[in-house]
Amino acid sequence: MDLVNKFNFKNIGTIDVSNIKDIVLKFTKEDWNEFTFRQDKLSTHIDTFSIPLIFDTSFSTVKPVYQKWYSQVEDELNKIHDICRNVYSDGYIIRALFVNLPAGKSIPSHKDHGMSLLISNRIHIPIITNDGVIFMVGGESINMKEGEMWEINNGEKIHSVDNKSGHDRIHLIIDWTQTREMIKAM
Repeated sequence: MDLVNKFNFKNIGTIDVSNIKDIVLKFTKEDWNEFTFRQDKLSTHIDTFSIPLIFDTSFSTVKPVYQKWYSQVEDELNKIHDICRNVYSDGYIIRALFVNLPAGKSIPSHKDHGMSLLISNRIHIPIITNDGVIFMVGGESINMKEGEMWEINNGEKIHSVDNKSGHDRIHLIIDWTQTREMIKAM
């Protein structure tokens, strides 16, 4: 984790997302509507839909909680784990979820808070996207391409997402955290 660097976006690599895309395209409307925690608790995410893979509603910083959809993407998450380990050294995925921002919708400007963001690296991996999706952090805007892995430094920074296209945008969001021993030493 980079507490000193003030970057907004950092490209950390790419990954073939074709297998993940095949899995995501099989999710039903009911699957997308089942988990409403983010929409219920975070008003800025009211127009999004989420499928949790590794997620704890208490935002635990030390123990991953595997959800029922995890097994469908476990192999792909292991590949992402290996890339993150090469980029950040020892650690693990503490949170992973798919987030769908439907066509024509936005996530309004807001700031995220909490220990979770301070001790983890937030990574967005576009699974399904297009040129009409713009992500803004700290006044900087980018359009992420499918398979790119972007670390987003959005803790305590104003950020938003606009999907001005006619197609849904689906990202895999990963929170990578250091090993427990490294966290204790901080």
